Amino acid sequence: ALMLVTARHIVDPGWLFCPVSPPETVYMRLNKKDYDPKKDSNGVAYLKVTLVDHGAKKYLVRDDDDEVDAAIVPLNWEDYSQDKYDFLPLALSLFGSPEELKQMEIGDSIASGGLLSKGSGEKRNYPFFKFGNISNIPDEPIKIACAPGLPERRLERVWFIAANLIEGNSGSPIFYTPPEVCSIAGVTCNLVSRPFVLGVQSSTFGGADIAGMTPIEDVFKIIEKGAPLEEDLFRDDETKRDAGAAKPR
Repeated sequence: ALMLVTARHIVDPGWLFCPVSPPETVYMRLNKKDYDPKKDSNGVAYLKVTLVDHGAKKYLVRDDDDEVDAAIVPLNWEDYSQDKYDFLPLALSLFGSPEELKQMEIGDSIASGGLLSKGSGEKRNYPFFKFGNISNIPDEPIKIACAPGLPERRLERVWFIAANLIEGNSGSPIFYTPPEVCSIAGVTCNLVSRPFVLGVQSSTFGGADIAGMTPIEDVFKIIEKGAPLEEDLFRDDETKRDAGAAKPR
């Protein structure tokens, strides 16, 4: 199955008390596979993603948990040909496992990738990558507003990330990046030695160089609930997969 992962307040702004109308459609801006900057005037395509169809929601959220700023939009493989569009889906195995997430600590390194509104290229997407660290892992939900100055706030379950992440990047993936020493042959590392998806950006705190991140465990629970019974939900280092287990789709 192919799914788009984003922040819930992007597809359901009323959930975060955002003063905007809920969108029924959004557009995914993808780089075209074949693009020659010397010949082609445009290197991107805009693909329609339906969020609401005749009043029915086409996205999935945690209906049983109102503190999770994440949403999943199922997509059709046929509409996203990798022969036409330059993108690489992430296998679910690249999500952090419960055991890996328990080992995360304040100070661990992270990286995030996203686009800047009106700043990531006109003819082509040029993602910006930012780097930082885990700042804190609260034991309680935190009150988050849609934007600075708005009075209504939503209690959200987030981790804090110390990085200069900006508004407009909500839903961007945040990766755990192990120290380089962990990748050297023959070196034993007590830390998690593989990079994995740690969560998705959910909020920013203007001027503080701190962002809120929905941990990937909460994203996985949405996928788990909405996935077909035959879907492979393995997430961990592929070398730990049982020999007889099915490969990820």
